[in-house]
Amino acid sequence: MRLLPWLGILSSARGVQGESLAKDELCVTAIFSAYNYIPFQGHPTKGMWDIRCRNPLKVTSIYASSGIYCHDGERVVGLAALAKLCREVGHSELLPRDAVAGNLTEEAVRNMRVVDYQELSRTDFQGTPVLLSSTYFHRMFNTIDSWQFETWSHHAFSVVGYRTFPGNIYWPDVTTTNKIWKEVSKAYILWGILAFVLMILVLITSLDRMRTTSYEIFMVAHIVFSAVTLGGCF
Repeated sequence: MRLLPWLGILSSARGVQGESLAKDELCVTAIFSAYNYIPFQGHPTKGMWDIRCRNPLKVTSIYASSGIYCHDGERVVGLAALAKLCREVGHSELLPRDAVAGNLTEEAVRNMRVVDYQELSRTDFQGTPVLLSSTYFHRMFNTIDSWQFETWSHHAFSVVGYRTFPGNIYWPDVTTTNKIWKEVSKAYILWGILAFVLMILVLITSLDRMRTTSYEIFMVAHIVFSAVTLGGCF
């Protein structure tokens, strides 16, 4: 999974406060987060929150998918939360539903294109509103719900309690040997493994018996391993 989309979704999940979402906010949050992967034509074209809050095609799409997948209470709470984020984080106002109501009639929504996760490339700018597929919506909903659990477990117990499932957007699918090696062979992971191993060696060579019997080895190992460890960490 690419880093920037992850950061976009993580920011979407709670703005900048780092707080947990209310249960009724999850539905709309999953929807507007899913549209991070779908580019639209029209103004504005830059700024994540400017596009999310003010781009007519994206906002229309958010309203349309919310009408399909969220019940009334979830829509009210979720859209109010989105409007608040637009003001506090994006420093703009969410485009009101009345401004795009002409594209939200039953016939208009029925004729919208339905897209799945990563069906569209990041350079394929859409000229009309689009709907999320049921698979895409539930995949994003479950992903954000899992992230909420991880956030809760981390704050409650200072441990990682991430729930994985097939298709988790935050957790790459590395179920085959080739995919595992592709993920592990990334430079930053290899450096991290090296730094971890060297930190263990520094600990071992720091034991009293090693220092008293082979002080020179302890000194050289401590300097060299520590230097390489710091390099691996950065």
